[in-house]
Amino acid sequence: MILQSFLFPDEVCGEPEIYYRVGIKQKAEYKNQMLIIDSGGQISSDSYMNLFDAETWRTYTKVMKARLCLQLYGSGTIGLWLRNETEEKCVQEQIYNSEEREIKEFIFSTGETGFYYFTINAKTRTIFQKAEYQTYGTISKNEIFLSLVICTYKRKKQLTANIEKLLKSLFFDKTSKLYQKMFVHIVDNASEIQIPVQQNIAIHYERNLGGSGGFTRGIEEIQKVHSVFPATNIILMDDNTEFQLETFYRIYAVLSLLKEEYRKEVIAGRMFRMDDRKIQYTASEIWNGGHIIHMGENKNMCRKDILVKVNRERGEYSGWWLTTLPYAYTINNLPFPYFLHCDDVEYGLRHGGVPLVWNGIQVWHEAPEYRNFPILAYYDMRNPLSVNCLHGIFREEGEIYRYWKERISAYHSRKEFFHERMAICGMRDFLKGAIWLSQVDGEKNHRKLERKKYGFRYVNAVSWRMVRLLYQKKIQKILEEYKRLRKEYEVCCYVQAAKDIDKRFY
Repeated sequence: MILQSFLFPDEVCGEPEIYYRVGIKQKAEYKNQMLIIDSGGQISSDSYMNLFDAETWRTYTKVMKARLCLQLYGSGTIGLWLRNETEEKCVQEQIYNSEEREIKEFIFSTGETGFYYFTINAKTRTIFQKAEYQTYGTISKNEIFLSLVICTYKRKKQLTANIEKLLKSLFFDKTSKLYQKMFVHIVDNASEIQIPVQQNIAIHYERNLGGSGGFTRGIEEIQKVHSVFPATNIILMDDNTEFQLETFYRIYAVLSLLKEEYRKEVIAGRMFRMDDRKIQYTASEIWNGGHIIHMGENKNMCRKDILVKVNRERGEYSGWWLTTLPYAYTINNLPFPYFLHCDDVEYGLRHGGVPLVWNGIQVWHEAPEYRNFPILAYYDMRNPLSVNCLHGIFREEGEIYRYWKERISAYHSRKEFFHERMAICGMRDFLKGAIWLSQVDGEKNHRKLERKKYGFRYVNAVSWRMVRLLYQKKIQKILEEYKRLRKEYEVCCYVQAAKDIDKRFY
């Protein structure tokens, strides 16, 4: 089984050093799906995309031995190297010498600490075509079926490109062992996209219920067809991402070989920046009560010094730009209906555990600083307050007030008065309680917010004081409501728990 294939620069990310390194004052040209190495040149695969992290594969999967296969022609020397925090050494070496395609193999153990990579030292002009890390020997595999959910809203161009790419993958190639191992569910919150009828692709039209509503609909559709397509894992992915197909192949390989004790864990997809594609925005997240810590934030993934620890930066939840969940977790757990923002936070915190991260599993996504719209300040206030109350992070009412006041004061000092107004509205609606939040029509509420066009300094000065009085009157009741909801959740999902509480206590 292929564990990971060597990746070359492509239209998604063309930064050579994220894939391979070339010797100083030497030349290697990628052309026609081949890397041409000049006589006397050298390339090495000690890179984010193409290193083989033996430690990670050994720790979480059943892979004890692996095989590296290279396909090339010319003459020179291939070296297999091992690097960790204390040393770097060549563990095997082979000579290649052929005017036609030649395949060279290396067998190695994953029992070492650190990662493997290979070097090619070209004596004569060398054409390097392909490399793969594969399983070696007999190994039991988990049967894996992936259901991919893409929630979309008015992004027809990007969604169409992504679907076309998926249709060219091995999951839709009748000659491949991966054929029919993926089912794609598209949830269109704008109910406007048309796609040709394809096997293992379905489109579901939905009202605009935001990301949480769209992904929930996708999970429900997966459950409906489970007798026909028995999904073992669900991948949630935003519609405004760009990806490489190798990401999904590596997800499939990892899941196929995971040790039993890790099969309930989430696999986090990293987010890379679209404005500088060699930069990782985050590997996974730590909530920190709303003061989010991005693991590996804004790291240049071409740097050699980060490689040894690249798969150790693990947070506590994975963002829905790309996250892979066990199907079993979703049976009695659906996302809380936040509409936008914090739905992935709450769902991840509820799951618990520590997400797994793997080099080569990522998407490219617009960085959050480019999405600083005033209306988001509403969701960025209301929803984090709810998350913290659901998970017992806020333990007394003063914390909630300070959280709110810090943020509206920051908006005010920057003269972002519309943002300030939205954050005041966010607190006002938080004080309507968890039952209201779980049952409000997200689409109507969002349209109501969109009708607000301005924020004024003096109006805000009055409205925040009015909301403060409301806070003083209602906060104890709200905290009790969230406390009951947490207790009810011990036996059922939050949405059902909210309905049950509504019937019994109100």
